[in-house]
Amino acid sequence: MSQLKRVGLRYVGQTLAGIALAVAFGGCGAQSAGRRADASVVNVRGAGFTLKLPAGYKPGSTKSIQGVPAGVASASYTPGGAGGASVPSMVAVLAGNHAAASPAQIAQGLHNYYKYMHNGALTSFASKPANVPGAKAAEIVHESDLSHVSGLASKYTRYDDSWLIVETANDGLREVDAVNEPERGGQLDGDQVIRSFRLTK
Repeated sequence: MSQLKRVGLRYVGQTLAGIALAVAFGGCGAQSAGRRADASVVNVRGAGFTLKLPAGYKPGSTKSIQGVPAGVASASYTPGGAGGASVPSMVAVLAGNHAAASPAQIAQGLHNYYKYMHNGALTSFASKPANVPGAKAAEIVHESDLSHVSGLASKYTRYDDSWLIVETANDGLREVDAVNEPERGGQLDGDQVIRSFRLTK
């Protein structure tokens, strides 16, 4: 399964689990990426936030994210901007102007989805509150599971997901999902990505 499809299906899973959809309608502005002078990271600037990605990450296609509600701004970043199931790591950013559930409730919805509805084997799941200056609330989630490799129903691979879920002071929502497939050569440090997140005015 590709990382983009996982992101979208997880939103569907939250709804089926009875958790209010995390991001309501209303765009938040597109994200843009720019290289730092030292070329060690890629700076992502969105509406009300900044994020740092590893060097070489570029915007990818978001058209194949299924299940993300209309009106929610989203962007994906992959090594070289490559797309498709061959990409072993990806960072997705989603944002809306209204959070219909708290970050803790969204984290519980993630757990429900991966435990009861995900077509794979959940190997670990942990969530905890996060301290994001300027945020009303925030939650960090780490999840690992074994899932089908896209196009190969008989083959499984490990997915490691790191989420940062942030409710802004004005009840908006920003979410970062760093997905890595180490068994297929992915080298993304999801913790480093989410630690770089900053809210801006």
